[in-house]
Amino acid sequence: MLANVFLWNLIVTVYLVGLIWTIQMVHYPSFLSVDPKKFISFSEFHQWGMTKLVGWVMVLELVLTSWICWQNWFDWRLVVLQFLVLMTWVFTFLVSVPLHKKLLSGYEQQVIESLIWTNWPRTFLWTFKAGLMLLWVERYVQV
Repeated sequence: MLANVFLWNLIVTVYLVGLIWTIQMVHYPSFLSVDPKKFISFSEFHQWGMTKLVGWVMVLELVLTSWICWQNWFDWRLVVLQFLVLMTWVFTFLVSVPLHKKLLSGYEQQVIESLIWTNWPRTFLWTFKAGLMLLWVERYVQV
């Protein structure tokens, strides 16, 4: 059972890594090019679209990681994975979400630049988690 959950968690994490790097390198910087007159509708569209694309996957990642950690609490590797997931949630809901809410009021270059800059920790956390999972996959999954 652990092998299946670990593998699904790895798949979900790799999906999130691909998505966050696309957002970091392409999508967030493109905010700076949006016509300020159209920015509010763009921002609403972005938030609605990203919530559908990312929200349920982040919840799934949290559930899967929590399950494997709970079932194997004394395995420090799994505790590290749980910590990385929790840190992505902290950065998402304490940093990224408030910045996105500010952008619902209109185009603000400083807020957009803050969003780009403060998204790096989430990018690195998910990338690091995926790297560790790939490094440890043979330990948890019979390949």
